[in-house]
Amino acid sequence: MRAVFGFALLLWSTVGAQAFDPVGLWRFHHTDGSAFFGRLYPDHRATTDFGDGETGLWRREGEAVRMVYTDGWDDLLGAVDGGFAKRSWEPGADRCGPPTNEN
Repeated sequence: MRAVFGFALLLWSTVGAQAFDPVGLWRFHHTDGSAFFGRLYPDHRATTDFGDGETGLWRREGEAVRMVYTDGWDDLLGAVDGGFAKRSWEPGADRCGPPTNEN
């Protein structure tokens, strides 16, 4: 099962004034502080090195990016106050309800 993300996100890609280019390598943190990496590809594939690795797809939703993984996790990533914020819904969670975790 996928761990809950912590608060730090670091983008190793170009960030625009209004929209950001999500393609590239991202570093995410679990709540315990350990890091793992995710990559968003130009062809809209998404992968992480969490556990045995996750795979999925990403798409734009307005100024945000939604990543949907084959294990059922659903993440929404957006630029906020000069940084980034991510909301995540666990498998089976109501996507219209509050996120399972936020950072």
